[in-house]
Amino acid sequence: MNVFRRAILNHGGSGSDPKDSDGPQLAAKTGMEFMKNGESALNAVVKAVRYLEDDPRFNAGIGSRLRADGLTIQLDASCMTSNGKFGAVASVEGILNPIDIAHGVLLYSPHILFVGDDAKNFADEQNIPLVNLDNSSVRTKQRINEQSACDTVGAVAFNGNTFAAALSSGGVENAAIGRVGDVPLPGCGLYCGSLGAVACTRRW
Repeated sequence: MNVFRRAILNHGGSGSDPKDSDGPQLAAKTGMEFMKNGESALNAVVKAVRYLEDDPRFNAGIGSRLRADGLTIQLDASCMTSNGKFGAVASVEGILNPIDIAHGVLLYSPHILFVGDDAKNFADEQNIPLVNLDNSSVRTKQRINEQSACDTVGAVAFNGNTFAAALSSGGVENAAIGRVGDVPLPGCGLYCGSLGAVACTRRW
């Protein structure tokens, strides 16, 4: 007798505070509900990572870090499935949920990576709904929370048939403008294969 199994794991970054573990737990619960309703593992990890992009306690989306000029915020995100599909964006500005564009790249583009304004142009061409990120709200958040930011939120999932992984990063605090980390690089920040999925983070 075959037993249908589902699983999803989330992390809030290697430097995240254990007291904030409810964030990844709720993100995972959100993704699991998606799979229970028949959604793919890919949709589940994208939804879970999006949940963490909306949580100011984590270094993604609203919780992103300012670059060396103290003004610029540049975001990276990616997603991958165990059938070899991959999509990513890098150095995206002014968008709350870069994982939505990375998801679109995987689904709709023959390419695997878009950067900067061209990532937003791609989203417009594909009618991908986007929420604007207000840099002033990020600066306010950082004045309130002065502790070092955690690095990169992520999720991996299995829906009984396919593995998927997703990552999103708000960058390294005071990093050079245009600096891109390992998040949008297949086989570096994340990877999926027939036997599993990995979504990495590290403390700087």
